[in-house]
Amino acid sequence: MNRARSRAAAGPRQVLLALLVWLAATGGADADDASKELWPEIDLWLRLSPVWRLSLFLPIASNIETDYREGNIVLQADYAWGKPGRLYNGRLLDEGRAENMEAMLLRWGYLGGKSLSDDGQAYEEKALLAEWHLRVPLKGRVLLSHRVRTDLRWLGDDSDFSTRWRGHRAWRWKGT
Repeated sequence: MNRARSRAAAGPRQVLLALLVWLAATGGADADDASKELWPEIDLWLRLSPVWRLSLFLPIASNIETDYREGNIVLQADYAWGKPGRLYNGRLLDEGRAENMEAMLLRWGYLGGKSLSDDGQAYEEKALLAEWHLRVPLKGRVLLSHRVRTDLRWLGDDSDFSTRWRGHRAWRWKGT
């Protein structure tokens, strides 16, 4: 009987927790003017072992209103390790997914990009990137993840050097 009562109480708590995280994550968002864009992409993934993976991305961004296009090539290597810890004393942790998922992931790679609609003269970038991911599976096919990323960038024809740090929190839900 206690187990059934605990399950019934967990549903509203999960909804409340998700609502609080959603409000915290979107509270500071500032929207830009809307534009019509198309972002086709080809992704190739090669798993070398349970912990090593290589990937190649070939995205093209196209602004339909201005006819501007840019293309990128992204080469990455991933290394994953560790088992997810228990979140909230394990009450929300999805044990089945946790057995098959590594809790942390290091990614490093190269990004090269340039504009396509003006012979590559307006935009050109080369960057080395490094990322660290923390992933926690929750019940109900929900994944909580946090990412910290740094880019070492060389921009334009003069290859002006800059750095960029980014962090990202996300909830992902995969329906059945």
